[in-house]
Amino acid sequence: MPRNPEIPDGGLGYTLVYLIESHDGWTMIDSGWNTREGLDALDKQLHAAGAEWTDVRDLIVTHFHSDHLGLAAAVKERSRARLIMHELDAPEALARRWGTGIDARRKEFAVWAVAQGVPRDDAGHMGPPNRPEAVKDLEVTAELQVRGNEVLRRDGTELHVLWTPGHTPGHISLYEPRRKLLFSGDHLLPRITPNISYIPTIGGSPLSDYLRSLKELEHLEVNHVLSPHEGTFHGLQKRLGELRRHHNSRMRQMLRALRDGPLTAWQIAAHVRWRVGKWEDLSLRTRQFALQETVAHLRHMVDEGILREAPRDGVVYYALVKPAKA
Repeated sequence: MPRNPEIPDGGLGYTLVYLIESHDGWTMIDSGWNTREGLDALDKQLHAAGAEWTDVRDLIVTHFHSDHLGLAAAVKERSRARLIMHELDAPEALARRWGTGIDARRKEFAVWAVAQGVPRDDAGHMGPPNRPEAVKDLEVTAELQVRGNEVLRRDGTELHVLWTPGHTPGHISLYEPRRKLLFSGDHLLPRITPNISYIPTIGGSPLSDYLRSLKELEHLEVNHVLSPHEGTFHGLQKRLGELRRHHNSRMRQMLRALRDGPLTAWQIAAHVRWRVGKWEDLSLRTRQFALQETVAHLRHMVDEGILREAPRDGVVYYALVKPAKA
């Protein structure tokens, strides 16, 4: 499924949508961006697989991001499939959480960004993107809302629902034990690391959630990991180790930045080696994402007792609990 051309610089080049055939109907996992090009591609590929829209009985969406949920309404309209999502990521839950509208959310984000050390002028240009199509993505109902540990059965197919929060609060992955397949959603990608960001309107500690979720996959016997971006891969245990090492490395970079004293999250983010380029070369939008990732790591270290928050004049500074030795 092609990416949304309206997202600048950005993003992954495509979303992989998976179809599972059963005797009593097909299951679709994720749906892709809500674009005409995306819907045309999905229609063409569905028929190339030998299915009709009416064969699709279940649409499982791994999380609420638009490159996964975007075409859910179109799929349901054509197939009458039921939509299955985790209760924390279901459109109804998002509507309750974000019912104030995009303008209010952007103002709330700007206030939070200033508290993280962002210059006020920059903070005013941050926040969730004002994309009307993103609002339309949420105009759909999840008939079955799961929590994790459920088993979804169709004749010949059994999918175990795994709650894997971190990338979003209600992210799910799916395990098919007979063929030992793991449909990972954005929880696991073969080459890049999934974005784990702190979202002010959600709160919590997303990196803590993510690292726990990685650990919960260690016991699975998996032949193939079917990722929605970058393709499928083998070697689950190896990839779990790589992801943990990546986040540990990022936290060490932040700790080194704090050796000389407390800093804001914005200041700390400037010390991190970002894959997309040097801090001074990043666009404001990319710096926002970097800030949110930085705060996710900082909050995890606060939870672990490694750092403490030190508010001063309405701005949050982060400091080492045990100051570095000279």
